[in-house]
This record gives sequence, C-alpha cells and structure tokens, in this order.
Amino acid sequence: MKVEYGNEFTNEDDALLFIREFSTNRNTIEIKHEYCVLPKKYRNKGLIKPVFQESLQQYVNMNAKRILVHAGLSGGGYTWAKYGFVAVDKNEVTFILDKAKTDLNENEFEVIKKIYDRYYSKNPKGKSFPWIYGLHLIL
Repeated sequence: MKVEYGNEFTNEDDALLFIREFSTNRNTIEIKHEYCVLPKKYRNKGLIKPVFQESLQQYVNMNAKRILVHAGLSGGGYTWAKYGFVAVDKNEVTFILDKAKTDLNENEFEVIKKIYDRYYSKNPKGKSFPWIYGLHLIL
C-alpha cells in the first residue's frame, strides 16, 4: 500500500510531498519513507515532529519490523539521526566515507575516518552505524 500526498509545486522551495509505502517481507511489515518535504517557509519549525511521532507509534502498533528511510542532502540525514536511525549496510557507509574523502579537507576527513575505523574495529559486521546518510531503522 502506498500513501502519497503533495501539492503541485513548481520548485523545491514550494514543495509539499509525503510518500510512505507499506509492504510485507517474509511475513513482516516494512515501511519505506520515500519522501517527506515541506515548503521552505515551514521547515525548521518543528511542524513535522508530531507527524513522525504519531507515525512511529502506529508502526509499533502494527508490529512493523523495519523502516527504510532516505536522507536528503538538505538536513534529512541530521533529522533521521536525531530520531535514532542508523546505517545498517557497511557498504553504504564505506561509499559515503569514500565520497567524504574527496569532499572534506584532510582534518575533517580524519575525524570521520577515526569514527568509522573505531566502530568497525569493535563491530566488524556493524549493523547500527550511527551516521547521517543512507539511514535505516530496525525496530
């Protein structure tokens, strides 16, 4: 089942888009958060927080086992991290680290690399890396 709500926006600053997809996988409920975008003038005001809280409560009520989210570049990753979402795929985290090496200066990259190395040295199979991109939550 897919729930989709949006406006007829002409640019990103005016976009209102909310898309959730509900499915079953091996007899468990999974939810995919495809999009949640507010018009720019309504962002960073805490307006979406009650929607997230109610959604998460309903996911618990329906015994959902997995929520997949995609973190946008304009703060989405930070938002998901605040809600406790974590990266579950080491390949995704490694890909992000490789990209960070080209995007960050040497000092910034070394900080991130140390976090990555420390986490995966203690958790070689690492299924809950606390990063801000490509985030997933396992309930």
